This record gives sequence, structure tokens and C-alpha cells, in this order.
Amino acid sequence: MSVKVIRKKERLTSQWTELEVFMNDEKRTAIYGHGSAEIRLDEKTGNLKIKQPLSKPVEKQVKHGDIVEVSNSPLITYSFYLMPFMLIFIFIVLSADLLNYWFAGIVVAAYIIFILSIKPLQIKDITNESQEPEENLNHNVS
Repeated sequence: MSVKVIRKKERLTSQWTELEVFMNDEKRTAIYGHGSAEIRLDEKTGNLKIKQPLSKPVEKQVKHGDIVEVSNSPLITYSFYLMPFMLIFIFIVLSADLLNYWFAGIVVAAYIIFILSIKPLQIKDITNESQEPEENLNHNVS
């Protein structure tokens, strides 16, 4: 009895961060890069917890045979793409003496607090999605 955990292929962090995988609060493995892992399930259901360094863990109840995909939240992805534009804007405004340094510090601190408050990971059950092509193929052959 097992659960398959797949890490979604993403540009943002999947190449340089490790995902720690826990089942019922016991560390089972770590996933690096775009890998996947089979987690042995001792009971019919279990509590899957995924941790990433410097972020909040996410949890999901899983059962035997489930296939789950771990990915970054779209909100965290967009906020990282926003960062260079925010820094360019602050630099231009500071260069034109339209903004005080203390106000720029407040804007940067608010952005950092916003980033830290977002739950960066999400777990999606893709068990049915991965089995549909096989069912459709078998249905069409009959």
C-alpha cells in the first residue's frame, strides 16, 4: 500500500529546493528537483505533510493508491515575478527624490511580510486525472 508524490516541474524553485515528505509525522523521504517518490502507507489512510525550507508545511489526508502533485502556489509565483519591477520602481522614485528612504523601507518590509504570509506549497490529488486516459482508451477499444 503506497501513495505516489510527484513534484510539479516549475521554473521558480523546484531545481534548488528540497521537499521533505512526512507520513503521519514521520519523515519518509526528500524529493529533489523534478522527482517523485512512493511513500509506503501503513494504514488505509494517512496524513501526508510536505515541508520546504523557510516555508510553512502543507498537509493532506491520503489513502492507498492516491497520486498527489506538489506545486508552488500561483500567488507566490506571481509575487516573485513582481519583485524586479517593484525594485526598479523604488530605485527610480528614490533617484528622483520623490520618496524618502524610510518609506521605501516600509514598502520592502510589507512585501517581505506578504511573501512570508503566503502558504507557498499546495497539494493536489491527481489520481483520477492520471487514470482517465487509460479508461478512455479501454472504452474506445470495446
